[in-house]
Amino acid sequence: MKNEFYFDTSAISDLCHDSELLSLKNLIVQNATVYISVLTIAELGSTLCFYHRTRLLNLAKDLSCGIRPLAEPGELLKRAKHAIRTSQKELVSSVDSNHRSWYVLNHPEKMNDQDFDEIMAWKKKQEDWFQNMHDSGRVEIQKYINPKEDSRVLKSFARFIRSVLNDGGDLCEVVFQYLADDIHTNEETSKNFIDRLIQDSEHWRFFIAGMAYGFHARSLRVEGYSKKKNPGSIDTQQSIYLANCDIFVSSDREHLRMLRLLAPFGHDNRQIWSYRRFKDWLISKK
Repeated sequence: MKNEFYFDTSAISDLCHDSELLSLKNLIVQNATVYISVLTIAELGSTLCFYHRTRLLNLAKDLSCGIRPLAEPGELLKRAKHAIRTSQKELVSSVDSNHRSWYVLNHPEKMNDQDFDEIMAWKKKQEDWFQNMHDSGRVEIQKYINPKEDSRVLKSFARFIRSVLNDGGDLCEVVFQYLADDIHTNEETSKNFIDRLIQDSEHWRFFIAGMAYGFHARSLRVEGYSKKKNPGSIDTQQSIYLANCDIFVSSDREHLRMLRLLAPFGHDNRQIWSYRRFKDWLISKK
């Protein structure tokens, strides 16, 4: 059985520029199942150079071997919520064949200026939402922070999570209620259902853990909290795709660091690999 990999944009870019691309691509098709997402396509589609953008999207299409892209995080959260509520055993994670991302992936050369502008506007909206959330919250949160007394929690995401749980804080419920409004699922939700959702849905577990990481990195920490030093909105949201793979591949150092901290929140073991490690594994399959 093939290992299931998720490739973020940086991994696809490194593969695209690898001098051994052709042989590596053949090995990938033989030995791996690769998933990409709507977010991956949006990031690849925002490449300014038409030739390079088309090349990247064509590579993503070849890697995915006809598997449709994973849906955007907000849609996956809604599907997961419905699956738990209706005791649905399987969750469809991909977009349907009418989704614009599927068309762009299969016909990258037909991307026009309007498509490009829409992608750039969408990316800006995602980053503005994430940054504004932390900019507005940070001012208030920092009023309650004592750098000397709280230094260990401020420096360590793992200690932060343990501290919240040990103090009886219900981080999951707070984040859930915030996201419920944000993704337009405003129906009344019982505490019991929230507990089931957080316990049973890996999509929710990974996404909430990612948002908690963003809160710790951007709003809570006294040092090293700038957006240049931490994963942005799109990278953070991609934590949800840990639920759809065995191994997540990235070339972004900060993204890798975050994902390694989030992986234990799943029910099953997930591995986080750099592109270099993935390439070494692939070559060993020759």
